Amino acid sequence: MARFTLNRRAFLMSVIAAPMAFVSALAWAARKTVTTTEADASKALVKETDAMPAALKYKADAKKATGRTNPKADCSNCMQYAQAVGADGKDIKVNGAAVGSCALFASTKGYVTAGGWCMSWFQAPAA
Repeated sequence: MARFTLNRRAFLMSVIAAPMAFVSALAWAARKTVTTTEADASKALVKETDAMPAALKYKADAKKATGRTNPKADCSNCMQYAQAVGADGKDIKVNGAAVGSCALFASTKGYVTAGGWCMSWFQAPAA
């Protein structure tokens, strides 16, 4: 008679890790957009010279970022980014550039340009 044994690693993977990955994916999907106004986004736009963005080497224009090795990497396809939309569902733009909320800067100002980049960029899962 075969006996089923469950070691600690298998238990943790089945009970903790798998559900956490599922919840993380749901959380990312749920925050893909954030509703705001152009005025609020403009006031809360991150400045490259602020302490946290400077530490993460944030640039509003990804093409000017040093350390960026993937030419397709920018805020718009980062896991931390959520596109800012108005109440009508249309993208919010500040000075002609699309903006969105960044989870990394949520405690400070929070909005970055879609075409920006920082060293914490991580590819968002395919939609």
